[in-house]
Amino acid sequence: MDFLQSNYISIIIVVVIVIGIIVILQMFNINLNPAPISTKIIPIATIETMDNYDSIMMSPDKSFCKLYEGQSHHLEGACAGLTETNCKSSSCCGWLDGKKCVAGSADGPTYNSDSSGKTLPIDTYYYMNKCYGSGCRQ
Repeated sequence: MDFLQSNYISIIIVVVIVIGIIVILQMFNINLNPAPISTKIIPIATIETMDNYDSIMMSPDKSFCKLYEGQSHHLEGACAGLTETNCKSSSCCGWLDGKKCVAGSADGPTYNSDSSGKTLPIDTYYYMNKCYGSGCRQ
């Protein structure tokens, strides 16, 4: 009883604040109970037909080239990300002038001209570990 008599003002203030908060929440229609998350389990079955079995079993260099088949503009960017060793052994990329990997074949780089259509000179071009061009050592 001594506690209540000595602290009755503080107790009344806390009760008034709590009741005030409840009234404000009610006036502004604020709900502190979040809506339950609706969980619905949908059974899904994935059936693999193994249509791409051949591409899965390919060597990495062949599957890399098959991925960009018919998309030489994307292949150019993908070849640029290859290391020199991987580029020289790829069947769809070539190592150009000892500087960069570009899309190409045994006939040379896919994009081998400037904006005016003039053919660019090639010093060395490695395709499938074989060197083509005037700078190759015979």
